[in-house]
Amino acid sequence: MKKLDQKLRQIQGKPYGYYQKLAGPIRFPFGTLKFEHIQTDPYAPFSRLLFLWPHQEAHYPADWVAQPVDRIGLGDFLARRLYTAFSDLAPQDSTGQGGRFRFPRPDGRIVERGSVQYKTEGWEIRFGVGLPSEGRIIEADSARTLLLDQLPWALQSSLALQESWKAEAQEHIDLYRDQLEHAQICAKKGLIAFIPNGALLPRASGLSELPMSSDRVIPFQAPESLLESFQLSSGRRVEGLGLKKGIHLITGGGFHGKSTLLQALSQGIYPHTNQDGRSFVYIEPASSYVMAKSGRCVAGTNVSPWINRLPSGIDSASFSTLNASGSTSQAAGVVEALQAGSKVLLMDEDTSAANYLVRNALMHQLLEGFSEPITPYIYRVKMLKNKVGVSTIIVASGLGDFLPLCDTVIALEGYKPQDLTSRAHELNKEGKAAPQLAEVPGGLGRKPGYKVLKTLAPKEKVRMRNMGSILLGEQILDAQDVEQIPGEGQWHYLASLLHQVYSTEKVWSPTELETLVREKLEGFSASLGEPKAEWEKVSYLHLRQLLSRCPLGCWLSD
Repeated sequence: MKKLDQKLRQIQGKPYGYYQKLAGPIRFPFGTLKFEHIQTDPYAPFSRLLFLWPHQEAHYPADWVAQPVDRIGLGDFLARRLYTAFSDLAPQDSTGQGGRFRFPRPDGRIVERGSVQYKTEGWEIRFGVGLPSEGRIIEADSARTLLLDQLPWALQSSLALQESWKAEAQEHIDLYRDQLEHAQICAKKGLIAFIPNGALLPRASGLSELPMSSDRVIPFQAPESLLESFQLSSGRRVEGLGLKKGIHLITGGGFHGKSTLLQALSQGIYPHTNQDGRSFVYIEPASSYVMAKSGRCVAGTNVSPWINRLPSGIDSASFSTLNASGSTSQAAGVVEALQAGSKVLLMDEDTSAANYLVRNALMHQLLEGFSEPITPYIYRVKMLKNKVGVSTIIVASGLGDFLPLCDTVIALEGYKPQDLTSRAHELNKEGKAAPQLAEVPGGLGRKPGYKVLKTLAPKEKVRMRNMGSILLGEQILDAQDVEQIPGEGQWHYLASLLHQVYSTEKVWSPTELETLVREKLEGFSASLGEPKAEWEKVSYLHLRQLLSRCPLGCWLSD
């Protein structure tokens, strides 16, 4: 620390570029600090810092770090402590973004993060700092306060093991481990979805990830007919509503929690904290929430199972457009999900194209003999279940045509679920149902590869533009209809993956893409470099969904 103090005193009052002299390892009494990148201007992105917290300083119990799953749980817990500590620091006066630290804010998911990584030699902590200045002149006194006073306090108070938070850390690790075991049990029992009793599903608002305040929310309670119960190896017992493979409809009046339930299920691919209210909510990991998105890009997708015989004569077996209609965009989304290996499709009538989901019997009679390019999803929903092994969970209160086809019908009244399956089937005593196409159409299987049609120039930047949007050079990739990527860090990581994909004109095999995505944060390939603080793990499905929306490449035909 003395060396850092000396360097800061030497550059006081000098031009901002002299901050580059801080490069190199800096010894702290309890670890080592290193600048991975030093900003060249007070208005430039934050400087990136790496702090190595040696294991001999940590003194964490051996069972906290014995297995990778425990390390991820502990790393997530430490990230939350670090975020709180850095948020409590008073910013220093400075021009631009200087005078403050930036540590990525963890949300309600327990995930592997680039900000806290377990390594053989210790824990790597990554974060940003805006180096202070007055104009473009270095303000070293403020920098000394940041780096020599505030930083050591934030690190030590967050990382050094204390009895005051030891039990809380153990509970967090156990919760993460239990949710992973619970997911495995659900899969073995043939469940594709599970919502635990006591879950707090409603969010505080449409723009918030926090649960609704407890005095207003109604805890989830499964109906007896759909109740599943599990005993975990830790002794924890979990009970709730379980859905097996099949076709399931969630219905009820407006504002009674249908879409809230589906949204919670869509996020069940991630373990959650107790504070989030959605811990132990589970969905088959290979699931996709598919919605209509007018104007989205479709790149070389075979939509012919649902969109065919187009009046324009366009080949729907390899369909590309920069401006898809609602029905075409949703049909493309379904095909893309199936080709990526999805086993469960989630849909909501509020975000779907009505003419893609169903065709009313009266309208069918009216237009009989007319050329209709759209084959409604409902015509193939049983084929998907019986021959492809793909389940459907759909929210609908105005699409009664689905009722005769459903294995389960759940109605929500004031967020309370009721099993109306028997009543739904009784109402259809005559057995009338939408016609079902039995044959399995081509184009639903795994694609042989992804061809890059246009590479990025060496100096073209790739970055997250906002949640749901990535800038690829001058091209904007809009993927705001991809519902199951809620983390800002995931979008940062996906931007880096896309940069890798579009840097070389080649054909990527599915195996290569899976390898690229599934490399652990602790071992990124050299081309991606070391993990940035903002990065969070994503799945192969996530990358496929983005590739299918980008005109820089297309999937090859079978």
